[in-house]
Amino acid sequence: MTTIPNLLLFCGSGRHIGKTALLCSVIKHNKDKYNIAAIKISPNFHSEFPADTVIEKGDGFNIYREKELSDKDTSLFLQAGAKVSYYIESENQQIEKAFNIVHQLLGKDQIIICESGKLANHIKPGLMVFINSTDEKAINDNKKTNSELADVTIDVSGGKLDFYIEEINQMIVIENGQWKVK
Repeated sequence: MTTIPNLLLFCGSGRHIGKTALLCSVIKHNKDKYNIAAIKISPNFHSEFPADTVIEKGDGFNIYREKELSDKDTSLFLQAGAKVSYYIESENQQIEKAFNIVHQLLGKDQIIICESGKLANHIKPGLMVFINSTDEKAINDNKKTNSELADVTIDVSGGKLDFYIEEINQMIVIENGQWKVK
């Protein structure tokens, strides 16, 4: 498994629990010191990206570069201060290939923040944050695996992450081009 020390990976136990809000907060907190690239990876093939944003369409994956301001997560990453934002739609078997295409475009030393539930099955990030909703009763095997792989786990109730955001921004740092826990 390839290790990418300049990759910060966010995943969670469900939807609408604050992953994107936390990712945007980390971007805002670091944007004046670092150029940050943001990536969102989803297994859902229902994008609404214009044709001129297509980076590559492959067998089992599509890659788009966000260019518009909207309420899409990838646009929120740009609005938070990311230098560039990509959206990857991918079947599980193609995630590593699709991510590697974007990683090559960015360059191996680019500071990256990614939101993905399945990337950790293929690539070891420098730091992985798992957001666990204590409101959810069932956690599937992939989420159990992510919680076991995570360097930092944050338990939230009612999808409310606001309480932790400043604490997390102080805890997660970039040192020598690598994400670390302070």
